[in-house]
Amino acid sequence: MAGLTNRAEAFATIADRLRAMGHPTRLMILALLSKEQLHVGELAARLGCSIAVASYHLKSMERCHLLYSVRDGRHVTYEIEGSITRDLCAVICRQVKGETESPPEEDPARLVGLTKSAENE
Repeated sequence: MAGLTNRAEAFATIADRLRAMGHPTRLMILALLSKEQLHVGELAARLGCSIAVASYHLKSMERCHLLYSVRDGRHVTYEIEGSITRDLCAVICRQVKGETESPPEEDPARLVGLTKSAENE
């Protein structure tokens, strides 16, 4: 039973992160940060929005551990946290560019232990 609880918690955490990504501005921020670390002023300028709007979105994503920040004097620089977030961002960016890849042949439910593998049957 503990395994199912842990999986449920993991899925809940992932759902929270996906919800935090669920805004076009946040996806654009992630796309920009996938290339380099930037501070809020640079992000706002590239996005064409106010610093307050960029900061709001950055804080929302930081709370869900999609990003982390580093203070350097007066500037706070942001970077993507974790390879999974970076990988998701790459998939999203490929979709925006119109590139698609074939889905993997693996059974996602089996990979996380929700269904039995052929060898266990």
